[in-house]
Amino acid sequence: MLEQEKTRIYEIPVWFRSAADPAAETSALAAIRETLAGAGAKILYETKPVKRRLAYPIAKLHEGAFVIFDVSMRPADTHRISEAFRHGTSIIRIGVFEKMAEKQTGPMRSRARLRADRPIPESPRKDTGPKQEVKMEELEKKLEENLKAN
Repeated sequence: MLEQEKTRIYEIPVWFRSAADPAAETSALAAIRETLAGAGAKILYETKPVKRRLAYPIAKLHEGAFVIFDVSMRPADTHRISEAFRHGTSIIRIGVFEKMAEKQTGPMRSRARLRADRPIPESPRKDTGPKQEVKMEELEKKLEENLKAN
């Protein structure tokens, strides 16, 4: 009897054709969710779809809607995701990326965010010796001498 393979967390960004009609966009998202579930993925997190200009034309399109899914699935099923979306007409681009172990929820927007979450190590301070108290009269006297010299 084989042990069931452990699931991993994957981030799946999906570019799809944006529609002027919100109902069409909602139905496209429902089809994407259905396809993910059919490929053996359990959706953990989903961003709101955002319309963006593409960096370069893809299939003669210059803009599309973008959504990110965080899913839990077996590593052996990752190829089924790209196969399932290959024949979809509304999908422009899709990627399947394994998420880092330290961040399991929400989209990975940038490495800067990951660096910001790390604690900042304290650097050793240079000891300048004991502080000397300076009287206000001495400071004013030195200031006047400097002003007269200039």
